Order: sequence, then structure tokens, then C-alpha cells
Amino acid sequence: MRRKKILVPVDISRDTANLLMNAGRLAQDIQGRLSCLAVIDDSEVLDEADSAQQRRKVEIELSQRVNAHFTQGKPEFDIIVTRGKASERIVQISGNLNIDLLIMQANHLPALSQALFELKIPSVILFGQLLSGTTLLLPVNLNASYYQNIQDSIDICLLLNASLKVVSYIDTPNRAKLYKEKVDDIKRLVEKENVPCMTTMRKNPGDGELILKDLLQTDTDSIPILWADELRMMQTLASQGEGLTWPGVVLAPGKMPAPPTVSL
Repeated sequence: MRRKKILVPVDISRDTANLLMNAGRLAQDIQGRLSCLAVIDDSEVLDEADSAQQRRKVEIELSQRVNAHFTQGKPEFDIIVTRGKASERIVQISGNLNIDLLIMQANHLPALSQALFELKIPSVILFGQLLSGTTLLLPVNLNASYYQNIQDSIDICLLLNASLKVVSYIDTPNRAKLYKEKVDDIKRLVEKENVPCMTTMRKNPGDGELILKDLLQTDTDSIPILWADELRMMQTLASQGEGLTWPGVVLAPGKMPAPPTVSL
């Protein structure tokens, strides 16, 4: 069985302890191999000797950090140091190495958002500790199309060895029986793929932003699966001072529009 490949972009100018600790834990949980990537900005023109020296210095620094945080149950990993624009190199390397998953810190989001919206793989964005035995959270509007989101979420759960909690939002309580049938169908579909599934129904509070606020208040231990528009809404809420209580989010892959401009 092929080991799952996880790409971890590392900015050595920042604190990387939480990122590397959680990346190592996740790699062990899913039997994955880490590729820790540092991208050197190529805006400074260097000759070949100076460029090689700079790359070697970054490689040593990154290796020391990785080894310092992977002291027990060390996962398989390799170090990659390259020059260029970070977003472009992440997309390129992800394709070249057949990467299955990207994991990054939320404070790197403004610099790497372009890559996230071009990748064809899920991305874990960390706010805090990544929980072991993770439950992923999927909000579903039963009055809209949701089948593809369910399928994508199943694939992500299988990749992360996670269970799925489906929160279904309904508009008209007098159609409760029909909604219940839909929810039961979702549960059967998920569990057919050997993914543990919990379901619940709630009254629809309104638009997508209000749904995110509801989830922030009621489902703080789970990690939501978001798509492009929902990630924008989450960033907007953060910019308005709304506390992000989740340990992280998973950005689902797919055809994405232009990246958001609001940072966390």
C-alpha cells in the first residue's frame, strides 16, 4: 500500500513548532510521509555559489527544526529547499511528487492563498492543535445540491482516517419526514464507504455566513470541511473579530475562483 504523501510548507523566519508537531502527528495517524518544503524568495539575484550556500544554510536550519520536533515516533520525512515564488513552487511540487495532502498554519494563508485555490488536493489549515481521531464537520443545505460535496467529504475522511459529522440545515419543519429520509440516505452513503457518520438536523439560520457562525458556536471540537466561498466567509468573520474556535479547517479541492484577499 502506497504511503500517503503530505507536503508541509515551512517559513523558517516564523515559529514552526506547532506546524511541525501537528504535521508529524498527522503523518503517524494516517501512515504518511512528510515532505517539508522551504521556498527561498528569488527576488534577490545571486551568483551560483552564493545561491548554493544560501540553500544549504536553509536546508540545515530546516533539518534541525524538523528533527527537534520529531523526537518520538519520528515519521518518514524528507527536506526540500528551492528558490522561486512560494505559491507557484507548492503547486508545481505537489504535482511532481503526487502529493495527497497539504498542511499549513493559518498565519501563512495570505502568502499561500493562490496555491490553495489551484491545488487539486485537500489542504489542512491549522489554527491550533490538530486533534487525534479527528471528526470532520460537513454543513449541508438539504434544499440545495449536496451530492458532490458528500462524495468529496468521504474521500477526505478516508485520507485522514476521520469520521464525519453531517449537520443538515432545513427551512420548512413541516417537511421533516422528507428531510429525515434525505439525512438517512446521506448516512447510508457515507457508512457504505466505511466512514463513521453522525447526523443532525437544525433550522436554517439564513445565509452561509450565519451557518458558519452557528457552527462556530456549537461544534468547536470538529474540523469543518469548507469550499472556496465558505473559506472567504470564514476569513471575513475573522476580520470582524469573530473568534475561530475550531482547531483547523480542511479546504476541499476543486475548481476555485480567485483567492480571497482578507487575511486571518
